[in-house]
Order: sequence, then C-alpha cells, then structure tokens
Amino acid sequence: MAEIAAEMAGGPRVKRLGIRDRFSEMCGSYQYLMKEHELDFECLHMRVRDWVERG
Repeated sequence: MAEIAAEMAGGPRVKRLGIRDRFSEMCGSYQYLMKEHELDFECLHMRVRDWVERG
C-alpha cells in the first residue's frame, strides 16, 4: 500500500528505506551487515532527518 500511496499525485509523502540492489563484498556479523547496507540506526536516522528537513 505504501508504494501505491507514494506514487499518487498529491498523496502522502513516503520515504522508502531498504536494502539497495547490490551484494555485500564481505560476510560479517549482523551489526556489520546492517551498517554495510546503511540499515543501522545512525544511517536510518540521518536519511529520515534529511528527508524531513527537505520537506
């Protein structure tokens, strides 16, 4: 539903967050992989904050 709403003209603003279409170069711990794919708290917080500030 969120993807449909994001594409509607005049619909609500939706920020898509997820794993980009690429492979990891290395294996590692859960924490390492979350940071590698920019899904850790700091990266998500920065991306959402920047998106909100751009309005």
